[in-house]
Amino acid sequence: MKFFKPDVFSVFEGILSRNYFNLLEFNSTVKNEALINTYRYNSCLTIPKKIIKPESIDIVLTSPPYGDSSTTVAYGQFSALANQWIFEMETPRSLDKELMGGIRAKNKTMFKSEVLNSQVEEISQIDQRRALDVVSFYRDYQKSIDNISVTIKPKGYTCYVVSNRTVRGINLQTNNITIDFFKNNGFNHIETFERKISNKRLPKHNSPNGKLGNKTDLMNKEYIVIMQKK
Repeated sequence: MKFFKPDVFSVFEGILSRNYFNLLEFNSTVKNEALINTYRYNSCLTIPKKIIKPESIDIVLTSPPYGDSSTTVAYGQFSALANQWIFEMETPRSLDKELMGGIRAKNKTMFKSEVLNSQVEEISQIDQRRALDVVSFYRDYQKSIDNISVTIKPKGYTCYVVSNRTVRGINLQTNNITIDFFKNNGFNHIETFERKISNKRLPKHNSPNGKLGNKTDLMNKEYIVIMQKK
């Protein structure tokens, strides 16, 4: 800490300038203005047909949670102030229980992905409790993809931005799991792009068992998984 004296204002100004010019470039590329409608529902449960009809969507572009809120990113805690202040939610911190993996599974589940089934089994050999955390998240993730798939038109696309988290030393292949879940819903895999996460709040490595020198990589890359409905 003695020698760590970054020029905070210069760093902030550099990031702000970069984002500003990126936004200008993006706006110059986008030709058509879009109308925006916001709806609130949980895609893990259902997608209301009155709002979005089956096979009516050309493309879905989204970045789902990378894991359950309790063990990955505490989305509910992070957004509690904004949700209570702006959206007047009465119990904003209870949001984590409503998100993917918020309700813990009681038993292991067989998924529509061999790689996921294999990795859940590996984790369960080390820590049964953490294996159920993983099952809880991917159970809801699979349901969400099943529901979203119904809304996509034939020849329509999905673009999912995901990252692969590590649980008990096992790097969960969410990019490949996403492909498996969509293939089960009649999609073809078009391509997967990789990119580095440029701005991270979390460290790049951790020591899960507290032993000196024993490091595990955290989420440093994102994968853009592109699928097309048959």
